[in-house]
Amino acid sequence: MTTGFGITPGLSETAVTVSVWLSFVAVRSPQGVIYAFRDVTSKQLLDEERSDFVATISHELRTPMAAVYGAALTLLREDVEFSDERRRALLNIFNPSEPS
Repeated sequence: MTTGFGITPGLSETAVTVSVWLSFVAVRSPQGVIYAFRDVTSKQLLDEERSDFVATISHELRTPMAAVYGAALTLLREDVEFSDERRRALLNIFNPSEPS
């Protein structure tokens, strides 16, 4: 990780932090050791963005499913009597294109 500092006239000190991900490999031979360094920052950033994307999509899919699941469980309750209007309103969660 590299941190740089700078002073801009009229502004206070600012700091910029840059993360760098490196991959190191060492190979020993009779003549010595060869070291290879590879910058994998872009791959790491892509992996983080992919993870964030999957988490967001997963949340967006679960949210409406929770409402549908809750409505289904409510309709299945045997200890509660629903008026036709209330039952229709709960059923419209499953098929919102039908008029209530």
